[in-house]
Amino acid sequence: VTMLLQKSNVPVARASGVADEYLDLTLRYDPKTERRYLDAEADAHLRTQLRGRSFDLAIDLSPGAESQPLLLLCSARHRVGFKPEQFPFLDFGIEVISRERINRKPIISHTAHVELLVSALGQLMDQRRETVPRREPVSPQLDSKLPIIVHSGARHPINRWPIENFLQLCGALAAASGREILFFADDHALDDAARVRCSELPGVTLMECLSMDAFDALVASAALFVANDTGPKHLAAARGVPVVSIAIPRLNWQEWGQNQGGVILSRAVPCAGCGLNNRDACGRDAACITTISVETVLKAALDIFERSKTDKEKMSPDGAKIPV
Repeated sequence: VTMLLQKSNVPVARASGVADEYLDLTLRYDPKTERRYLDAEADAHLRTQLRGRSFDLAIDLSPGAESQPLLLLCSARHRVGFKPEQFPFLDFGIEVISRERINRKPIISHTAHVELLVSALGQLMDQRRETVPRREPVSPQLDSKLPIIVHSGARHPINRWPIENFLQLCGALAAASGREILFFADDHALDDAARVRCSELPGVTLMECLSMDAFDALVASAALFVANDTGPKHLAAARGVPVVSIAIPRLNWQEWGQNQGGVILSRAVPCAGCGLNNRDACGRDAACITTISVETVLKAALDIFERSKTDKEKMSPDGAKIPV
């Protein structure tokens, strides 16, 4: 840990033993502008100290808006500080606003500001959250009978894996796992032929629409949840159910990957990160999701199903992204 601070404060920091190395700078104060600044001599001194150095993480702990540009003078893989909207070169940051009820002045101390930034950074480093069980948990004796839920719905059409693939997956998953498969599908996605095919799959039940409470109770009791990148997968993850999600690579999985582990299946394509919601705007007809094979999803589902039966605690905290 290398600390950069005002020259006059170096002895205080060194006596506190809070870092392994101490670099100094001199920020002068202009009473006219009421701002601190680097003059030419101080700038040259700072650049000399930082020249040839590289850091994994550079953090500006000042809640103000004067020292953030100094982060650009060092080579760092990640930059962290306050006011990320004002300073877009920050990779992570927070803005803390508090107001006293009458005079509307801040009531959070600068020390508390710093602690909030450090705490937020800690949350970023470990994003695994606690599960939220229902008040009536499933009996452990029923574990060998818990069903597998497959959910084919998604708000955006671009997020939907083909319904034909889901039907094939349900049949194969029922045969390979020995568990009952409960299949949810939007009405508009199932024509008469698809309904007949589903009814002919051994061990597969096409589910009707349920109330939210009933759906939540069913999800919470599942042995595995397989779905598109949609809300129900997050509910399953929050309940501690292993999740396999099929997703287009338009988002960062650190942001929208399911909590509590699981697997995200997504194709590595040149247009990853497109951000599209409108499938009609995609010149490849969402090939990044439609061309993911049934075999790939089946293997991922069976792998995580077997792992979850033996040791749920060893699953990845933020979902293992598997390029296919």
